[in-house]
Amino acid sequence: MSTEDKLSVLSVASPWGKQPKDISELKKQRGNLKGRLTQFKKYLDSLPCNSISQVQVKEVKFRMQAAQNHFNTFNNIQNQIELILPDSEYTANFEYVESFESLYFNVLATAESIVENTVESLKCNSKSSVQSNVKLPDIKLPSFDGSFDQWLEYRNSYITMIHNRSDLDEIQKFHYLKASLSGCALQVISALEFTASNYVHAWDLLHSRFHNTRLLIQNHLK
Repeated sequence: MSTEDKLSVLSVASPWGKQPKDISELKKQRGNLKGRLTQFKKYLDSLPCNSISQVQVKEVKFRMQAAQNHFNTFNNIQNQIELILPDSEYTANFEYVESFESLYFNVLATAESIVENTVESLKCNSKSSVQSNVKLPDIKLPSFDGSFDQWLEYRNSYITMIHNRSDLDEIQKFHYLKASLSGCALQVISALEFTASNYVHAWDLLHSRFHNTRLLIQNHLK
């Protein structure tokens, strides 16, 4: 098929509503699409990676839809280019397509990750807000001020009443733990941020500090 015949075929498939003049125009259109993806990437790079506003979430989603349309248009243009592409340009053409697809999938993955992180962050904030508004059940807690002779009794009571309970979550247990401590015992965990993930760490710190077998035996023998 001659170049003229190939171009007559392209006039039917052109996504731009007109017959391209030559391969240079098709490449220019293809380059414009890559430029739009690059602009989208720059926009994403300017956003915080962990959480964005709800307005920004909507904007990112709209831009993702536009990027998907650009990808479809790119494939249409690429099909037209390959009909009239000289054999000498096949390697360069393949590398360009690979570069475009790599940019496209990277941009979409980044955008989706930002949206997912924001949604997850909003869920966590909502859960924390609900938990903070829930009145904890009244429990007569054991108390511990750091005296070694009180540790075993406190430890056994606390484990039974709080630590091993399945109906309490980690943040609630951390609340009860702090409420049951005073003096140097409270100071052991005072530097820890009040989060669910830190509860086990706080309990381990107390256990490491006060569950000293040698000192416990000495106190028992006094």
